[in-house]
Order: sequence, then structure tokens, then C-alpha cells
Amino acid sequence: MVVIVAAAVLAVVLLPGLMNNDDGEGDDTDDAVPIMVGSNLFGSTSNEEFRAMALGQDGSAYLVGLVEGDADISTPGAFDTSFGGYIDIIVVKMTSDLTVVMACTYLGGDGYDRAYSISIGPNGNVFIAGSTSSEDFPVTAGVYNATGKMIDDEYKGNVFVTELDPTLTTLVTSTYTGAVVEDPQVQIAFDSEGNIVIAGSVRAGTMAATDGAYDLEYSGDIDGFIQLMNNEMTDVMAATYLGGAGTDLITSMLIDDQGDVLVSAEVVPDELFSTADGYIYKLTRDLSELNGSFQLGGPQWDRINDIVLDDLGNVIAVGWTDGEFPVTDGAFDSVGHSEIMGFVARVDAALTSVMDATYYGDAYPMSAICDVDGNIVVTGSGSSIPTTDNAIQKTSGGNMDLYVSVFDPTLSNLEYATYLGGTWNDGEGTGSALSSNGTVYVCGFTQSIDFPTLDNDQGNVVPGESSDGVTVAIKL
Repeated sequence: MVVIVAAAVLAVVLLPGLMNNDDGEGDDTDDAVPIMVGSNLFGSTSNEEFRAMALGQDGSAYLVGLVEGDADISTPGAFDTSFGGYIDIIVVKMTSDLTVVMACTYLGGDGYDRAYSISIGPNGNVFIAGSTSSEDFPVTAGVYNATGKMIDDEYKGNVFVTELDPTLTTLVTSTYTGAVVEDPQVQIAFDSEGNIVIAGSVRAGTMAATDGAYDLEYSGDIDGFIQLMNNEMTDVMAATYLGGAGTDLITSMLIDDQGDVLVSAEVVPDELFSTADGYIYKLTRDLSELNGSFQLGGPQWDRINDIVLDDLGNVIAVGWTDGEFPVTDGAFDSVGHSEIMGFVARVDAALTSVMDATYYGDAYPMSAICDVDGNIVVTGSGSSIPTTDNAIQKTSGGNMDLYVSVFDPTLSNLEYATYLGGTWNDGEGTGSALSSNGTVYVCGFTQSIDFPTLDNDQGNVVPGESSDGVTVAIKL
């Protein structure tokens, strides 16, 4: 749910040439100067926010997010053109330059519906994973689970997987998975055979683990879970719990070249909630064995928000820490400057050691990408990060801003960094994507009518009352 905060006194001044950086000052490494090539503020006078995005096979941008209230934002012919409940999911398709909204559909029922994960399937269709408390959430006939469990709690939901066609006009397949979650950060990915992998966290043993799974029993306050489902959504082929006696929150997931499933988790070892560590786990593709694990953090609180692989299979992890994080010699920032600091770290492919690690500002890195040159693109939100001379926006506009930053492969140099924000609150940067031509996309929300866009679009933001979903494309 979007939280409205008081406005800051700072303002973003959109001077002529701001978006184009015509002079290229400060760019010592490349003749090309990063520029904003697309932007879109999407929404109504209700609250909207984007939580994840993916690029379609034709280069179009697909975004998934939330809307809190009835809003006239769907497009004619979309699968669902009516707001259904307290919170609905929205799925939006835009052109690659973000100038045209090609389609927008609601997804949900009469309760609370949330989705933070979107993926384009091998068939080009759009897959959404999330949670719902709606009794009338749309499911299709013949699927693995068409009924779910009765839920009368806005903070709990049945895990679902939904497939839409590329035009967002047709519900192809939709099923419950059998798990009930309180944390809606359910992740979705595809293995090499096109099967669906779902990961998340449960507070009770609501999921049925399968014979031969790595962990058959729910054992903690909150446990992670992973499910492997066939692409027709008619069968759960494998399912395992993942966790210990404390709290284990799955925060991200990916499938490596060998088909192994990697997840990151925030692990609280006991009920005191005084410390936590980030963990990375690797399980075999059939979820029967743990192929490796790594504890990443210091003696206080550490959280991994996203993981991605570099071209050698090493794991890049981004998140935040309370301090004493294991930064490495020669890192961009080995000291840190605040109580809560962002971090970027590289762990070797075997999950045995930290290869490189740096602090990064008073910030919350939320998503990571590796580009074709091995550079590490980090997106997130923050109020105090280092930026570069060639930034689109060098200083923070308000309380919290989106940002896009690029580190060299060794995490020793900050190649590029810019804020994206106005005088109010702007976040989260949880969704990002990279096109084949090196364009970085980032999405989130804005409460600022002066959010920096190509055409100074004010969207439908009402400062102090509502937010718009926002997405920006930057050509590096």
C-alpha cells in the first residue's frame, strides 16, 4: 500500500537540455552520454504503483502493479475492465519507448489482490504470480487448483499463477497453487523445459510438499517454499519447504544455466528480530537436493532484495545492511556513511565466498541487472547516494527518489548514477529490465507532479493524496 508522506522543501528544476545532457560533462569513460529515452506516468486520482516489469518478445514493456480504488484506467477489450475489490492488480502493456499504453487490464476479485512478479513465457504470453483473498479471483477450468482456501484477512492470500495473452485481452490459464501467504512477494520464473517455478513464504504449513523434496515439513515462524508446476498448470511436479526454526522470507529467485533454482532470503534466526542475514540457496531443478548455500552479511541486520547472475555464473546480490557488511579491498565504498546502507556484492558461483562487495549510499537497492559488458546496473530508491557528473538528475528532489546506477564488473568504480524524482516521495525501483540495445527500464511510483519526464508530464498525481505508477527508460 502506498504511504503518503509530507512534502520536502527541495524541488527538481527541469532546465533546458536536462534530459539530453548535451555537453557530456563528467563522462570520462565513453563518448555516449546516458539519456532518458522514454517515460510514462500512469494512473488516475486513485493510488497506482508498478512493482515489476518484463520486456516482451517484440520489445514492448509489460508492467504489473497495484491500484487502490476504482479508476478509469483499463483499455477497451481488455480481459477485465472493472475494478473488483479493495486492492486490484493492474497489468499494463506499453510501447518500447513508453509513449503509448497499448493495453491495461485489471486482475482480481472482491478482496485484496497483489502481484509483485511478472514474466514472459516461452510462448510469448504474460505470466503473473501473486496472492489473493478474493473469493471470485478468476481461475480457469481443468487447472491444478480451482478453489483455493477461504480467506477473511487482508494480509493473507492464496498464491495464484495467471497467464494472459500478449494483448491482455484473454485469460489463457489461471490457477491457485495450494499455498497461503502473508507476504505477497511471490516470484515466478521458467525452467529450460518451459515449466513454471514459483517461490514465496508461508506462515503455516498450507503447501503440500512432494515426495522426495528437499524439505518436506514446515518448521518455522515463516518458511520459504518453492513449487515446480507444468506449463499447462495442471500439476505440481515438485514442491519443497525451505527454512529453519526462525523466519525465512524468500525475496527473489532465478534459474541458472544448469537448471538449478537459486533464491535469496532474509533469515531471522529467532523470534527476537534483533538480527537478520541475507542467504542465497541453490536447489536442484527437481527440488530434491540443496546444491549450495551462502550466508551474506555482518553481525546486525542484512537483507538481500534481488539476485542476478553474471556471465560466469557468479551471483550478484543487492540489498541493505545495518553495518559491518563484508566489503572488499578496492571497493567503490568500503566505509559507509549512515546507519542503513545499500550494498552490492558478488558471490562466487559455488556459493563459497564474497568476491567483491561495496556499500552504496543511504539507499535501498531493489533490483539488479548485468549488461553485456559485465557492468552491474542497480535500481532502487534512496535519499542520499553518490551520483555522476553526467547524471540526468544529480541531486535528490525530495523525501525519497528512484535511482539508476551502474558499477563496473569489479564494483570498484561507479560508472553512472542518477536520481529520478520530484519534491514528494518516489520509489521503489523493484522492477527493472534491460533491452538488447542497452536501454535500462525501471519502474515504481511517484507522488510528485514534478517527477522528471521527457515532456514534463504531471500525470494524475495529487500531492499528499495519490500516486501514479511510473516507468523510465535510459539509454546507457
